[in-house]
Amino acid sequence: MRLLHVLARTGIFLVLLLEIAAGFYLTLGEETVWRQAVTRLVLYRWEALAASLALACLLLIDLLTLAPRQGENARFVTFRSKDGQVSISVRAIREFLQRVASEFAAVKDMHCSIRSRRNSLSISVDLRVTADEYVPELCQTLQERIRESLREQLGIPRIGGVVVRIREILPPSAVPQEETEEIGV
Repeated sequence: MRLLHVLARTGIFLVLLLEIAAGFYLTLGEETVWRQAVTRLVLYRWEALAASLALACLLLIDLLTLAPRQGENARFVTFRSKDGQVSISVRAIREFLQRVASEFAAVKDMHCSIRSRRNSLSISVDLRVTADEYVPELCQTLQERIRESLREQLGIPRIGGVVVRIREILPPSAVPQEETEEIGV
């Protein structure tokens, strides 16, 4: 995305330089230069239309590649504490929840979405887990741990739902070789 954004900005800059140069040429030239320019524009109207569409596409690419970065950095969860207002970025909460999930050996991968609704925070967690533990118990323990961590460590008072979705159950981890060897007498 970043490369596309840079290319679009470079294209826009070059088109603007070309327009400035053409403007100086037409302004400083004689009246016949104006007439020739208008005649060429009429003769090459399809090419002029194509160039205008290309510029519009460059501007659209520029806007589309710029928007996601601003939106992601600007998202904060805000709540009131007894001493005032506190804002925590969604990215920071996501990273915090990743660390909480890493405390569970059976959790191999986690993606979460965070929504702030009616003065409470709703969390949805998608997991890849191993079949080493009883999955319903793992989900319940993880839900409780997420609620407790958000309240006690981040100070977020109102936690709405914590939804846990299992996306994939991997085979159980292999038992280490040392435990399976028989002891000879």
